[in-house]
Parts: sequence; structure tokens; C-alpha cells
Amino acid sequence: MISKHSSTTLTDNRTEILTLLCSVKRPGMDALIDYIENSNFFTVNCYGHHFTGEGGVAQHSLEVFHFMQKANFGRFSEESIILCALTHDLGKCDRAKRDFRGVRGHDRRSLKVLQQCGIPLSDEERLAVLNHRHVESRIAEAKAHPLYGLLGAGDCASTGTWKALHPGEIRARKAAKAARKAARR
Repeated sequence: MISKHSSTTLTDNRTEILTLLCSVKRPGMDALIDYIENSNFFTVNCYGHHFTGEGGVAQHSLEVFHFMQKANFGRFSEESIILCALTHDLGKCDRAKRDFRGVRGHDRRSLKVLQQCGIPLSDEERLAVLNHRHVESRIAEAKAHPLYGLLGAGDCASTGTWKALHPGEIRARKAAKAARKAARR
């Protein structure tokens, strides 16, 4: 895990994120920035096991950005890194949940926010945002789509959830999860 606790403040995170987003020169950025500023993006916590304190989504998104920036080695544009890292968890905000009620999964809601704001995304960026979760179980897909792999690795590095699983172990875990789900019915 990169860092669950940081000396940075909510204001520092807000300033850095807005500065980075303002540097992106694509249509729809004003709408995206307005959307983010009028949501709880800067104060909402990540649910689950990581970044559960106030501002967790913003802190996590910045950590993913810094990871991706360091591991990029010039392969992807700074704009792609900024957009993917800073918006991949937009769907965790209360506003996105409300605006896109019925859309399952924060990754899908994140993509809906970007589409609503009119942000043009490449196929690679769209795939990365939409499928950033569980990259450790999709190694072949991550190799075929490196931006997806980079975002997924940054997400895992920030949350400490990277698990180098053997494909057989992945299948066994999926089967066990399906059995637990069926048993609850």
C-alpha cells in the first residue's frame, strides 16, 4: 500500500487535483470540474477496507495518479494519466450515485459522469476507467491494454489489494464466491 495516512490536508488534495484537471485541454473539462466541485468528491471516503477517512477518494485518486506518473515511462500522455487516475472512482460520490441511480458499479458510474460532461475518451481510456478493478485477475487483458494495466496496478498499489494469483486460484475463488452467493438465496 502506498499510504493510508498522509500529512496532506483536504485543501492540499483539492488544490492539486483541480490544478491537474485544469491542465487537461479537452472539451468538457469545465463541466467535469464543476461536477466534481459540486459533489462530495473531496470529502467522501472510499468504502470497504481502504481510505475510510474523510477525503479518502481524493487521497486515493492522487496516489493512483502519482503511481501512474512514475510508472508511465512516457508511454501515455499526461492528460490520459490525469483523467484516468483522478476520475476512475468518481462513481463513489453521492452525486454520481444519485444522478445514475440504477447503474451498477462505481466504475460504470464514473464513465457515465465523464460522458455526461462531454469528455472525449480514447478506447484505451474508456476501457481503463470501466475495468480498473481486479486487474490482478486479468493479467492477459492488462498486457493487451497497457493503460488499463497501469491504472489497475496504481489502484492496487494505493489500496494494498494486489494479489498475484495463479489462474487456478482465481477460478477457485470465483467458484467459491458463486457458491456462497447461491447459498444465500
